[in-house]
Amino acid sequence: MFKAKHFPVACLFALLPALAGAQAVCALQTGQAVLPRGTIVYHQTAQTSSAAPIVLLHGLFASKEQWHGLMCELAGQGFQVIAPDLAGYGESLGFSGANYRLAAQTERLREFLQTMPETAHRPVALAGNSMGGAIASRYARRYPAAVASLALFAPLGITNGGGWSAEVKTALRAGKNPMIPLSIAEFEYELALLLARPPTLSRADKALAVIGYQTALPHYRKVWRTVTRDDPQTCQRHTVPTLVIWGEQDRLLAVPTPKAVATCLPDSQFQLLPDSGHLPQLDHPAGLAAAYGDFLRAK
Repeated sequence: MFKAKHFPVACLFALLPALAGAQAVCALQTGQAVLPRGTIVYHQTAQTSSAAPIVLLHGLFASKEQWHGLMCELAGQGFQVIAPDLAGYGESLGFSGANYRLAAQTERLREFLQTMPETAHRPVALAGNSMGGAIASRYARRYPAAVASLALFAPLGITNGGGWSAEVKTALRAGKNPMIPLSIAEFEYELALLLARPPTLSRADKALAVIGYQTALPHYRKVWRTVTRDDPQTCQRHTVPTLVIWGEQDRLLAVPTPKAVATCLPDSQFQLLPDSGHLPQLDHPAGLAAAYGDFLRAK
């Protein structure tokens, strides 16, 4: 069993305070939800709202901290927002490797939301980025009555146009995984793939990130294989209002065409976000909040 408290500091968002935690200028509360197989740690905004609470799901090798800027932007619009560390990531505790499968994450999410007084008895506005988008999509199909709306930010699983970018495919064919950097140069490349405006980090911080990846390399490789070999099952019609947002400068996944998104997710809305890469919540939280907030108010 790999306990999340030992998850390496190579977690990208632990090293991006200027993009993540430092953007949280609103009041955020920290809580824990004890589930049958482990404990989920989450952040939430302080205010309540008559609108459906928003639940944000992070991507692979990420954590709840990446959502801080977006959480505060949405709180400023009057929404209540909850961002958990998914099972096995961030500060979550006690989950076995079996919980990295997307189907297992879907069930852990169900258990988590049923423990929360804000979400146990009312539908949520569910949103996810990358892997989190695939989990959100699965959840909305399995539990449609529990979801008021669905938002997918550059999700895994958009076929015919949203798979790995050409440069990532080239790297993977050459035996190099750009999401598991083992040198400072590779870490800088990872930042460039994920963000339209990579931050300035000290060489010491970059070295610390690389050491984290090197120290737990077998774990990172195992999780990568588990998640990327899983079937995202994203491309299906949903019964809830669905929004897809993609950063125009995404270099990790190929930016899909509107036709590809419409084919994958019939009746969904699609919007490109300028000046953003694979992680629009870090590149452009205000722009993402504006687009997402408009969708929530209009549905």
